[in-house]
Amino acid sequence: SKYADHLPFYRLQTMFWQRQGVFIARQQMVPWVGQCVVLLEAIVVCLKQELQHSPYVQVDETPIRYLDPETPGQCAQGYLWTGLVPGKCVVYEWHPSRAAACLDSLLGKDFKGKLQCDGYSAYPAFAKDKEGTPEQPGVRLFGCWAHARRGFFEAQEQAPQVTGWILNQ
Repeated sequence: SKYADHLPFYRLQTMFWQRQGVFIARQQMVPWVGQCVVLLEAIVVCLKQELQHSPYVQVDETPIRYLDPETPGQCAQGYLWTGLVPGKCVVYEWHPSRAAACLDSLLGKDFKGKLQCDGYSAYPAFAKDKEGTPEQPGVRLFGCWAHARRGFFEAQEQAPQVTGWILNQ
């Protein structure tokens, strides 16, 4: 519930007490989560290596509002970057921005391969210096079908027969 339902420790403490009659102090739950992070770090490293060495990766970033200690009383905008190797692994990485440098962290500065993404400017900026050669290909950007489909969906009223056929395909 801490992560799936985004529950803070004080709510978990209350739920354990009210539903199970078990008192677990927040001060105890925090170190447990810290221990889990340490134990799971090796798995995260392996998943990230799999992602970084894959010849084909899908990437997207999702805006997340968060409490920033630098701006008390206000929420800041951060991003949960997701890298997916279909059928193999998913890696999530949080960054406070959408800059191309976030991709250096997620994919690695030496990433080479096909990168499926939307049209956001960070992706071409990431790929710009990684063009490669015919013998040693660099980063090749591929568009996202969901974004391509959106334009046809929005054009349905103007040309329903054409867009309807395309969307059915």
